[in-house]
Amino acid sequence: YLVGDSLEFCVYDDDGGKGDERLGRIVLPGRAFVPDGHKGPLLLKETGSGNKAAYLDVQISLPPDAINPMPRRQELPTEAIWDVEEILDRTEIRRGYEIIAVSHAWRSTQHPDPQGKDLQKIGQFVKAWTAARSGLLLTRVGIFIDWCSLHQEPRTRNESKLFNVALDYAGLWFCHPGVQVFLLSGNTKFHQRAWTTFEVALATVNAHRGGGVWDLGLADGLDMPLERLDILRVCRAPRRPPLGPKTLELKLQSKQTSVKSDYELLLAWYADAFPAI
Repeated sequence: YLVGDSLEFCVYDDDGGKGDERLGRIVLPGRAFVPDGHKGPLLLKETGSGNKAAYLDVQISLPPDAINPMPRRQELPTEAIWDVEEILDRTEIRRGYEIIAVSHAWRSTQHPDPQGKDLQKIGQFVKAWTAARSGLLLTRVGIFIDWCSLHQEPRTRNESKLFNVALDYAGLWFCHPGVQVFLLSGNTKFHQRAWTTFEVALATVNAHRGGGVWDLGLADGLDMPLERLDILRVCRAPRRPPLGPKTLELKLQSKQTSVKSDYELLLAWYADAFPAI
């Protein structure tokens, strides 16, 4: 069980040694009880023809540490960090392995996901997406997400050097055809930010080069748990024409970033990536 998984309740009639008759069932999606829990009646489904409405009274409570926010790169345990040799065979991703790059909008300037909402969604989606991929194991999936993958402030001198080197290649994660791109578009800030707009533009280039792009926002609002969705069909991002560098420049003018110099940086990176189509 992962925090956010759905819970299925089945109610049976004890017939005293005979085959127990199922009176109904209900699936409660994780988003209905995480993080605040649940208390109250749930309407049972599949109760059989002619049966009256039946309810199951359910109370769920979660401990305060059920969802922990994402740790900074400096706070990751050693076993959570992939060595290059573990996932790459020379210059190619090893057979049976996948790399995912996550595009998400920070929810605050101090921490991108202070309540763990995005982390929960990423975990659930990765689990469901991996299960839908034939032969892919959850332990063979590497994830790039900026807060956990790049050294964050405050940084030592050496960490600052590593951060600057990594930042120069940050855009590569979203346009490389060997990388699967996950878009957390359900956050309202996603469409307001310069960085996510840039990453979506790169992901569009990625799709045209044969890469996989998945929009987690397409599953929001569906009355079905992620693990029960045809996730490879529902969440595959529609293929769109890539933006030209000038079009992206105009689009970024209405987007937000905390560092104004980022605009020039993003445009320069995109100008390098665009000819690869």
